[in-house]
Amino acid sequence: MHNSDHLVTKRLNPDTVDNGFLEIIDTMSKITDISNLFEFVLDQAIFILDAENGCIVKLKQDGTFGFPAVRHHWGGYYNPEEDPISTTVLTTIIMNRVPILTSDAMADPRFSASQSIVARSLRSILSAPLIVDNKLIGAIYLENRSKKGRFSMNDLDTLDNFSRHAARALNNLAPQ
Repeated sequence: MHNSDHLVTKRLNPDTVDNGFLEIIDTMSKITDISNLFEFVLDQAIFILDAENGCIVKLKQDGTFGFPAVRHHWGGYYNPEEDPISTTVLTTIIMNRVPILTSDAMADPRFSASQSIVARSLRSILSAPLIVDNKLIGAIYLENRSKKGRFSMNDLDTLDNFSRHAARALNNLAPQ
């Protein structure tokens, strides 16, 4: 259902009403297949925020994580079970329900002891919870392994705003 025609061609400014952002929200509301919506949401987040890798994390009822959409920025897929994302970051999001930005995860005292961060030499991480009606349904997780300081506070605000709209759209399609 989605294609590259729906990609926004510029970085978004969360402080202004942006036609590109409104187009993304409108497109999310028109997608009727939840798998396509997961893919669309992740494609947009990676593109808008210029991340190397990303995934949508779905919180399952048993407390485990599912990964309905994962990819590298060039469109290739990766397996988060073979090449794990930081569960420390995910646990922090689940516990605190707030977006996370780290400019250098290897040096950040919150995450530097994490085996997945050290093993993958993660640098910049940006992640935001997907919350609807005070219910956490998952998270958007973005990373850059090679560049420290890749994401900014403006990026954090953009992802936080984007994740609110994405959560609502995903919840509307989720089986009840």
